[in-house]
Amino acid sequence: MCEFKRSLAVRILPFLVAFSLGLGSAIYLGSYGKDLLLRSVRQKKVLVDTQVVSVPDADFPNSVLKLHLNGVATKVRATVNADGRVTSVRPEHTLYINADNTLSSGPSLSSNMLLQKELENNLSRQVEGTRFAVGTEEAEQGGFEVVVTGNFLIPVETMSSSGCSQIVLTFDSGGRILWQGNTERNRSKGCITF
Repeated sequence: MCEFKRSLAVRILPFLVAFSLGLGSAIYLGSYGKDLLLRSVRQKKVLVDTQVVSVPDADFPNSVLKLHLNGVATKVRATVNADGRVTSVRPEHTLYINADNTLSSGPSLSSNMLLQKELENNLSRQVEGTRFAVGTEEAEQGGFEVVVTGNFLIPVETMSSSGCSQIVLTFDSGGRILWQGNTERNRSKGCITF
């Protein structure tokens, strides 16, 4: 019987030692491992301190009015340097059209392509002239990206307003809207409300 207990202890002892070492190291490394896992899985940080300082006004595109659209939108992606200046603008090649339902046919493919090109150029020039106040963490990263959506809304004649066209820009970075506003150059004198 004594021999049986001794052989059982010899067999179990390595298992108990290995189990104790594994449990101890798991407890010790647990919080470090969790942090390491979160850092590797975590999405890109959303900008906190960065703000849009100035956005240039723009003229409303005539081609939008000629095509009898109620509204049209396009997107560009911009890279902002650590000093708050836009270094590059790339079109997203998206075009969202809100057509006038009273017309029998919408714009042709060729007019859509020309419209998209004009809107992308218009929006790119505006974004290139935009200035940012960059937070310290973003400046240390050396820059960041923003997606800018330009909504070109056509003046709708109503009983209370006339000629109120809008170019509403939305600057988005990682799901956080940095700035949104109407940048149509003649918004004050062209829009009449009664």
